[in-house]
Amino acid sequence: MLLVICCALVWSCNLKNNNKFQLNGTITKENNKFIYMFYTNKQGKRVKDSAKIINHHFRFSGEINKVTRASLAVDIYGSYSPLFMVPEKMELVFDSTGSQTLQITNNKVQNEFLKFEKNQPISTNGQDYRHYSLQYIQKHPASYISISELNFWKSRTGLDTVQMLYENTPKLYQNTIWGKEIQENISKRSAVVNGKMAPNFTVKDLSQHNLSLKSFRGKYVILNFWGSWCVPCRQSHPNLIRLYKEYHPKGLEIIGIANSEKNDSTWVTAIKKDAIDIWYHVRDKDDTINNISGKFAVSFFPTNILIDPKGVIIGRYVSDDEALEEKLKTITF
Repeated sequence: MLLVICCALVWSCNLKNNNKFQLNGTITKENNKFIYMFYTNKQGKRVKDSAKIINHHFRFSGEINKVTRASLAVDIYGSYSPLFMVPEKMELVFDSTGSQTLQITNNKVQNEFLKFEKNQPISTNGQDYRHYSLQYIQKHPASYISISELNFWKSRTGLDTVQMLYENTPKLYQNTIWGKEIQENISKRSAVVNGKMAPNFTVKDLSQHNLSLKSFRGKYVILNFWGSWCVPCRQSHPNLIRLYKEYHPKGLEIIGIANSEKNDSTWVTAIKKDAIDIWYHVRDKDDTINNISGKFAVSFFPTNILIDPKGVIIGRYVSDDEALEEKLKTITF
């Protein structure tokens, strides 16, 4: 009995001192042989792990830095269930499909997340969820859920709002991986807000000619950050075509900046299929530090950035065609 107690104490101490976690799970109905988990480990690397399901039970263990967000699924190609991991010994119960957490012990962060999910509005409108999430962040600044949610919305929310919510967050949460990503985003976006000069770039266009942003001085320019894989981007093209045909004769240019393309073929095919070969196109580099998206702090697509004839940024629109159109109406070309 003494040996068992000592071993338990050693495991408990290891968890606290070395950021180790152990997740013991139960699935109410065994449908698969394995369960899969993705998470960020102590070294900041993304880990893909799997565990064998034996008699409805499975176990994961590893090392994490404080609190991290993981994803669990019984089908590697199926939907994943979010799980906030803490460096403790946790007990988890899934439903029969393994797609929903029913119960977890020794994890206050995940229990808070389950309440957060339970109270979110039942709506297909993404703006309703965004409003709910931002309100939650404002009311609960000392929360891992809040800092994680703010990190999710950082590029889709006004810089002033993101900065205010971040500054109201205690240091403990600012120092998480999510907090550091938010701080980096604020720093980058602050350099490319309205009134700032747009950073120049020179890349090969669709015709393999050098294209430099500076060469467009004297004209209004829309930088359209998109991707052939991005459904909302493709859906926005008809409206963008309409705006181009209306304002191009007055001096408006559009530069399409494609991101995360697997190859030139899918990129070119999408351009032709969507009939957007009427404006300029470039393919962004995969290097996230030196690419155009990085220079303009763009991490959500589609994003349109409007630049005036002097090269000054005068508008930033994330999935907001209406606001872009209203801005164009106010311009005297």
